[in-house]
Amino acid sequence: MRKIRGNAGMALVLLLATLLFGCQHMIDPNMTYVPFVTGEDIPSDNGGGGTEATDFVQNFPVVEPENELMPLAPGNRWYFRNATADRLPTRQPIREISIEVEEETQILDTSQGRIECFVVVIQEGEAVPAKRFWHRSEEGIYEYGMSAEGMTVTYAEPILQIPASVSVGTEWTYTVSGETITARVLLLETVATSMLGIFQNCWRIERDNGSTITVEWYTAGHGIVKIVRDSGVFEPILIETETVSLGIP
Repeated sequence: MRKIRGNAGMALVLLLATLLFGCQHMIDPNMTYVPFVTGEDIPSDNGGGGTEATDFVQNFPVVEPENELMPLAPGNRWYFRNATADRLPTRQPIREISIEVEEETQILDTSQGRIECFVVVIQEGEAVPAKRFWHRSEEGIYEYGMSAEGMTVTYAEPILQIPASVSVGTEWTYTVSGETITARVLLLETVATSMLGIFQNCWRIERDNGSTITVEWYTAGHGIVKIVRDSGVFEPILIETETVSLGIP
């Protein structure tokens, strides 16, 4: 186990602190950073000690991917372009966001045991890509940790990103280092985009950390189709899932 120390460590911690949807993870610099664990490293219950088989939690299989609000499968990807970049007062606004699910899952050591996670690679503009570790359960999609520049941090408690089932008024909260973030499902509506056209039956979800609000739209089978936050309005230019292929590869 290694711990990040000194100014370089704090810089990396601050880099890891920015989440995909504008929410902040104020990560404790004293948290322990652990190496990746692959499926080949899972200890077997053969009497030789180590982790019991019951400590390993596997991703639940997707029965109907066309009904998932955020479809997770190897190779799925979403690319967004900032439609308002040229109208923002900032000198160098984020112009593109990419989200890609890696081909192989990772086993993450957490306080809840060894969890199989999809590796979701997110890049915002020219920033260093960050890896998020998302696990699909019966309750929804949870984020168990993140990684950048070869170092991985696991959260004390997983973060519910998207519940398995939502309706108008659905609300959930999560707390990171004393900061409470509230997510709310506001509306079911139609979303028009300039590149990929119109999306029907989109759930509008608001995430509020007390100082900034991010709004996202999700529709079944497609996943996230629009993002609005203080850095701009991000519209899709490509969406590829198991059941959908839109845009130019």
